[in-house]
Amino acid sequence: MVLVGLISSFCIHLLFVVKNTLIKLYPEKGISTFGEISQTVLGRVGNILTIACIIFTQSGFATAYLIFIGTNLASMFPILKMQEWILVITPLAMLISMIRRLKWLAPFGGLSNLIIFITVGVVIWYSSQYVIPFDHYDWEFVNRVDYKTLPLFFGIAVYAFEGIGLVIDVEKSMQKPQYFGHVLWFTTILLIFVFAGLGSVGYFAFQDQTNNIILLNLPQDKIYTKIIVWGMMFALLMTYPVQMFPVFGILKNTFFNINTAYLELKRTLLRIGVIIITVALACSIPHFGLFLSLIGSVGCSSLAFMIPTILYMKLFWADLHFIKIVGLCVILVF
Repeated sequence: MVLVGLISSFCIHLLFVVKNTLIKLYPEKGISTFGEISQTVLGRVGNILTIACIIFTQSGFATAYLIFIGTNLASMFPILKMQEWILVITPLAMLISMIRRLKWLAPFGGLSNLIIFITVGVVIWYSSQYVIPFDHYDWEFVNRVDYKTLPLFFGIAVYAFEGIGLVIDVEKSMQKPQYFGHVLWFTTILLIFVFAGLGSVGYFAFQDQTNNIILLNLPQDKIYTKIIVWGMMFALLMTYPVQMFPVFGILKNTFFNINTAYLELKRTLLRIGVIIITVALACSIPHFGLFLSLIGSVGCSSLAFMIPTILYMKLFWADLHFIKIVGLCVILVF
């Protein structure tokens, strides 16, 4: 988990080094997106690959949010199935996805982050009450770990840290973008502690009874469980349009231009259509954990590790020392 977090942030750093270098080399091109960076360095194939990975990963994130919300609603109110609850919340997801500017979503993002950290604190507090002292611990549980599921763990770990599809948009929306690097590394270190702490305490407490969605391990009849579950569902619903923001932007630029007739209407219909696709996916996916791993191992690893590393190696190949080349190749293999 620690290694994945550090490599993810390092690759984001590589992407920004490439971006800033290209801006100096080609100021007339106005390079400002991940796809434009890839096209400048790798050509049209690089642009298509990057855009495909961004659409796949960001749509996957948003789909996972809908699954999480639907699963928890079905657990709290079993009068409807998970798929039916997803359909119930779809109009609200469509409504908030009509917000066109990322900075207008920033207040919701800040509130969502606060709710998530409170939730993590409650889960760690509750789980810690069930952690058995090490001298009485059943270490056979550790010996029963199925190492064949390590690829599944890797995929979910990459999923947890991947945010490279949004970083350029986030930097552009900052009032002081020169501090982006400091914010990135601080956030990475904080998340490493949070993920490692939450995962360790959860598994030591519930062992092989740990659910894919750990909130389902909390006592469902307690008021604090209901509060944090509702808070998490609100946070993820408000974050849904943030995850879809790059997808909407890519598809808009692909299908429309400034002279397109009825542009705003078509942009709205495009957003609605994309949301319907994510809803259909969320209703048809049977296993939440495997779905997260698929996104992480296929889309996120390509987008977060491979593409930034290839871009950096292609642009700076003549100036790279042997040791640095070996290190970058290790990341590619990783």
